[in-house]
Amino acid sequence: MNLQSKYNKEFFGNFLIISGNGRNVGKTFFACRIIEILSQNHAVTAVKISPHFHQISENADILIHSEHLVVINETEISHKDSSLFLQSGAAKVFFVMANPEYPEKAFQFLKPFLTEGPVIFESAGLGEIIDAGLSFFIKKPGDPILKNKPAAQHSHIIENDGGIMNFDITKIGFEDNKFDLKD
Repeated sequence: MNLQSKYNKEFFGNFLIISGNGRNVGKTFFACRIIEILSQNHAVTAVKISPHFHQISENADILIHSEHLVVINETEISHKDSSLFLQSGAAKVFFVMANPEYPEKAFQFLKPFLTEGPVIFESAGLGEIIDAGLSFFIKKPGDPILKNKPAAQHSHIIENDGGIMNFDITKIGFEDNKFDLKD
C-alpha cells in the first residue's frame, strides 16, 4: 500500500534508503549487513543507483540501455556493490546507472518489481523522489554533512568508524510489508 507523504512524495513503507557523505563511508557495508539479517526471513530486493557509468559485462542481463540510463538485473558474482548485495543474500538485485535527471525514470521502470517484501536502496537521490519506510545517512565520525544534505535531513544519521557503526542493525524490523525500528 502506497500513501502520499506530507511532502507530496509517494510513500513506500517496504523501502529502506541508504545514502551517505560521498564514497567509501560504508553505505554498501551497511546495506549488506541489513540484507544478511533480513534475508533469513524475507526475499530481499536490493537496488544500487549510481550517477557514474561503469563498464558493462558482456554477460550482463541488461533491462534498459540508453545514453542516459542503464538498468541491469544483477546475476554475476564479482566485487561490484550490486553483486555484494547478491552475495549477502538478496533474492533480486538491480544495478542502475543514471544521469542525475534520470533516476525517476529508472524508478518508474522498476516500481512494478518492488511492491512486496523488503527493498534496500543504495542511492544518493532517491529520497528526493519518494519517501521510504526508513532512511539512513552514513558518514565518518566528526565529518560534517557535505553531500546529499536533503537526504540527511530526513534520515537517521549513522557514523561509521571503519566498519564499527554507532547503530544496532538488529533494531531494523520488517512486518506487514513495512520497515520500522524496534526499541
